[in-house]
Amino acid sequence: MRLPLVSMRLVAMTLALAGPAAAQDFTGWIGGGAILPAGTVRTKYETGWYATAGIGRRLDDRLSLRFDYGLSQQRLVAHALEGAFVDGGHDVHAFELSLRYTLDPEGSAPIYFLGGPGLYRQTTQITQVRDYVPGPSVCDPWLMVCAPGPVPVSEILGSRSSTDLGWTLGVGVEVSFWEGGRSRFFVEARWRYVRGPEYGLPGESPQRGSGSYFPLTIGLRY
Repeated sequence: MRLPLVSMRLVAMTLALAGPAAAQDFTGWIGGGAILPAGTVRTKYETGWYATAGIGRRLDDRLSLRFDYGLSQQRLVAHALEGAFVDGGHDVHAFELSLRYTLDPEGSAPIYFLGGPGLYRQTTQITQVRDYVPGPSVCDPWLMVCAPGPVPVSEILGSRSSTDLGWTLGVGVEVSFWEGGRSRFFVEARWRYVRGPEYGLPGESPQRGSGSYFPLTIGLRY
């Protein structure tokens, strides 16, 4: 959490030194909501919570550049690992750089679109395994576990991390609290794709633990 906090402090200091005129070109926001897994990852992670904060700089009346930091946490699906019941979680620190295009900047509820690349620090923790009998090999790139059998429980338990690239696309709408005010309430939906780590057993083709997610956010832009 230190990196985003330091970044936000540096931006605040820059705006204070730049003065009111330059500050008009910058925005900040905070928000939260839910993150929904899609496709294969629905069999690995449950719907979880999502929190975000960010800064943006206006390039012209419709186009802006924005940086988002997001933190999400999801619990593992009980049957995420074949042949066993598991407990644990999946956490992601997301750093996303996007271009935002607003359809009608002067409207009372402007709709905008955004998209761009992201860097994602994923951590999967397996804290408990039940009803598991060591036998065949285990290789699950979404849980970051891969070992030839028989695999003891001790090799499945633990926390594993990877840093992966991806991208995001989204749409949102803003509503002003009062006419002419800078503070706005927003609702935003995104599609996020993360190109996950690759794992494979000896003599077999490797498999990549990539996945799609839908962060749904409500928040305040100022």
